Amino acid sequence: MSYDLTGKLHVVFPEKQVSEKFKVREFVVELASGMYNEYPKFQVVQERCALLDSFNAGDAVKVYFDLRGRQYTGRDGNVGYMTSLQAWRIESAGQSEAVTPPPAANAGNSNFDDIDEVPF
Repeated sequence: MSYDLTGKLHVVFPEKQVSEKFKVREFVVELASGMYNEYPKFQVVQERCALLDSFNAGDAVKVYFDLRGRQYTGRDGNVGYMTSLQAWRIESAGQSEAVTPPPAANAGNSNFDDIDEVPF
């Protein structure tokens, strides 16, 4: 399943070489969420580790990711579950790209004579 979110890059961890053929890099995005901010941790793998090279902590980013879940059996025989947020695209979400909706034209007024454009 694919999702996206926009927030502030909080921390970028160094790349980890897990095995000879597998590398991973994790990062955290800060989301303003009412009284308490949220800090979801994402990961990128393999060649996508380089996606984070052009970003710094504090940058506004939009992250596209997949929600992944795995079942595993531990050494003790108990079944457990693991969830990961696998990012596959990261782009700048700077102020220049932010879209602010226009104020409602003539709110509470049925006279539309001074509106230049009609949205249909």
